[in-house]
Parts: sequence; structure tokens; C-alpha cells
Amino acid sequence: MVYNIAVVQCTLSLFGGLAIDSMDQVNTRLLGAKDRALLAYLAIERGRCHRREVLAGLLWPDYPDHAARASLRQALHHLRVALGPLSAGLIISATDVAFDLGAGWRLDVAEFDALLAECAAHVHPARAACPQCIVRLQQAAGLYTGDLLAGFSVRDSALFEEWLAPRREHYRREMLAALRDLAEYQERQGALDLAERTARRLLDLDPLDEPAYRQIMRALFVRGQSAAALQQYEALRRSLAQELQIAPDDLTAAL
Repeated sequence: MVYNIAVVQCTLSLFGGLAIDSMDQVNTRLLGAKDRALLAYLAIERGRCHRREVLAGLLWPDYPDHAARASLRQALHHLRVALGPLSAGLIISATDVAFDLGAGWRLDVAEFDALLAECAAHVHPARAACPQCIVRLQQAAGLYTGDLLAGFSVRDSALFEEWLAPRREHYRREMLAALRDLAEYQERQGALDLAERTARRLLDLDPLDEPAYRQIMRALFVRGQSAAALQQYEALRRSLAQELQIAPDDLTAAL
């Protein structure tokens, strides 16, 4: 059967969990946890070929080699059947497997990476002072609906979890940096309500981020909500004392 890939689209979302949106082109009910893990791994590590024995060892580390490779073959078969025409995005040979993002797929992680790469390639003193980069950061923040593969795990593969943990942390750090730049720009532009919302989102990711607390305090104070601003300070003081046994820094205390 010949498929027209040009008219088939699938969005693979890896931020905030793992979701496949393909307008009924993909039968996700056919995919088990390790099938999904394999797809997520190939998508995140896109742009290069992966040896079959490496993939088998990653997801079935406690299996004998022949059994692990058989399990990989079965997972690839499941993906082919479930993905239908979109399985063209899987480049499979006798020795290697790769993911082709151009074959009808849209990937939130790839778009996030591309937006931040555009910011990095844009020559200027700081992202937080560049309106063009701020637009890119807003778009990136819209893509980040939660940590990478949040809530997703592979029960009997410690190697997969060891691979995932630093990548999850990497994207969290990138998001924190983007939110800090956004909040700084919004506050400088006088958009204090926006800056406060961005700062609160930052605190969802890092509850001990003092600059975010200060931005919220300033926004509340400007609106005449001094008591609420002081409550924010007290919340920070308690959190720092409980978690790190330290006090707020001098800038926060002065504010």
C-alpha cells in the first residue's frame, strides 16, 4: 500500500507526559509502555541512527541478548501497526533504527529546541532585552506544558530512567531560564500583571526562586496590595528556612 505522507500529520507531545494527536491516524491502544518509551527515545534522540543492540539493552536490560532483540523487534512491529502511514517516520534497517521528523510528524521538543537555538544564534547582549527573542521565548513557554515525559516511566528498565533523568532536568533548566528572561522583560516594559503570572509559573517549577518572589512582591505592591506582598515574603522565608536552613538574601529583605 502507498501512503501520501504529505497529507498526514501527527503531533507527538513529550512535555507534560506522552501524547499522540493524529486525528485517528494512530491507534494508540496498540502501544504498550515500552513501545511508547521506544518512540519517545527515538524522537528525543532524533537526527542519528541507533544500533538495535543498544535499544534492546536500554529497554530490556535484564533479558538475554536474543530475548531483548526479539522484544525490540516486537516493539517495532507494534509501532509500525499502530502508526500506520506515519510509521514512515521510523527508519528501520537490519542494524539500526532512527526517527525522521520530516515524515509527517510534529514534535514539541524539536520546536522548543529550535526556538531556543534561534535565540542563541541571534546576536545581542541579552535575550531579556530583545523583543524578537522574547517572542520566541513566549512560544517556547507555550510548548512546555510540564516536565519532559512527566509521569512516564518504564518499570523494569533502570537504564531508561537513567537516560531520561538528565534530559528532563535539562529541559527544566532551559524553561526556567526562559521564564526568568520573560519575567524580566515584562517587568521592564511595565506589564506587571504579565510579569507576575510568569513569575508564578516559574515558582511552580522552582519554589525557591527568590527573583521570582521579588517580582511578585513588586507587582503586588504597585497594585496597592502591600499585605499580600509581605505574605509572599513570609512564604519565601518559611520555605528557605525549612528546605535550606537559610534566610532570604539582602535584596529580598530590603524590598
